[in-house]
Amino acid sequence: MKKIFFSVIFCLMLSSQAFAQTWNIGYPNAENVTATFSGNTLTISGIGAMQDFGYYTTPWSNIQHNIVTLIIEEGVTTIGDYAFFYFRGLNCSLSLPESITTIGDNAFSGCFGLNGSLNLPEGITTIGYDAFFWCEGFSGLLNIPESLTTIGHRAFHGCIGLNEMNVNASNENYSSENGILYNKNKTTLILCPGNKTGAINISNGVKIIEDGAFFFCENISSLSIPNSITSFGASAFANCTGLISVINFASTPQNISTDAFIGLTLNDIILYVPAGSKEAYQNPTYGWQDFNIIEIPNISEDNIIFTPSENSALIEWQPVENAEGYRIIIYNDEARTNIICTLEFDATGELVSVSRARSAMQTASTSISHTINNLPKDTYYYTFEVLGVGNAVLASLSGTFDTGTTSVAETQYVASLPKIVGYYSITGTKLPKEPASGIYIILYDNRKAEKVVK
Repeated sequence: MKKIFFSVIFCLMLSSQAFAQTWNIGYPNAENVTATFSGNTLTISGIGAMQDFGYYTTPWSNIQHNIVTLIIEEGVTTIGDYAFFYFRGLNCSLSLPESITTIGDNAFSGCFGLNGSLNLPEGITTIGYDAFFWCEGFSGLLNIPESLTTIGHRAFHGCIGLNEMNVNASNENYSSENGILYNKNKTTLILCPGNKTGAINISNGVKIIEDGAFFFCENISSLSIPNSITSFGASAFANCTGLISVINFASTPQNISTDAFIGLTLNDIILYVPAGSKEAYQNPTYGWQDFNIIEIPNISEDNIIFTPSENSALIEWQPVENAEGYRIIIYNDEARTNIICTLEFDATGELVSVSRARSAMQTASTSISHTINNLPKDTYYYTFEVLGVGNAVLASLSGTFDTGTTSVAETQYVASLPKIVGYYSITGTKLPKEPASGIYIILYDNRKAEKVVK
């Protein structure tokens, strides 16, 4: 009986030793920071920095796949290189204490099971190379604090649950626009979050797109590349499998590497290029030749006419070659921040979407026309957009109209008048002949209009 009892106690001691372990891992003083593994939880505690480790050289590397929960306590200032590299068993959120200032290279790389929001401490200064590479479970918004000075290469690549990055305006090294991470002066696009959706317009003035900047952005449908871009990094758009159209506004194609769009079937993707540049893009020298290349249509002031009247505006435009649809946005401020209404049309001019419009009625003719009613006396600003596949904006025009004085938009006036096709009252009613006096509008055969005051 004593032998049996002793055996049970001995086994329990072995079990306790196997599942409760502690290591001193501080730097420069090892005893200042400890790691304790108990049950299925690894807890990092103490005051100061952790040691840096190498590839699978942590003292817990032989049991790391048994670790389900990770706790880092307040007081720890630095998370060492490779500290939690490929902790595949993790299934928890990550709470970083406010004491953390540095996260080392590959510190959490491959921790697929980390989930929820990733909140960076307000005092953090450095995030190392591949620090959160393929942490696909993080979701939502990632705020970049003012204190952060260094984000290592590919630090957040593969974080396919993140949909927005927001940089504190006081940060001196980084900036963000529409949820995308740039350097401070927006000349380099660093990262588009992996769960970004829809049409992406790269900020004008960007010169460099970094390696893997759109890595596994599978929900992007279209991409607009400004003519300021001079360099594309390796695998810049790798595995953007939802991409159906790209617009490149550079008349002379930039060079791209063979892996820039790796993982995509390029001849299934429409590449819109400036008029007259299709042949250049078909030249294999540049690397764009495998796309389905279509030239961007030219539009000018002749394409659209605004005929305002007392509380309404008649909008007419000519169909544009290769257009998949049109969008008209009306604002009541010159900065174009306060939207009155947004109208979207298909390629035939049929209204498919109205947002914040007071009242609208569609008509049809050889051109495409639409009337917006119930516009109070004011000056309005408009943007007319020609849309391609994936709602990519191929071209746009901007102008103004004034419902208060029934003036015609500035873009409608002509220097030499072509053939007159009709006379209209300021309310849009067609007149049988030219009035002898009053205010009226002359419409010409090129769809231009002129206001006349007699």
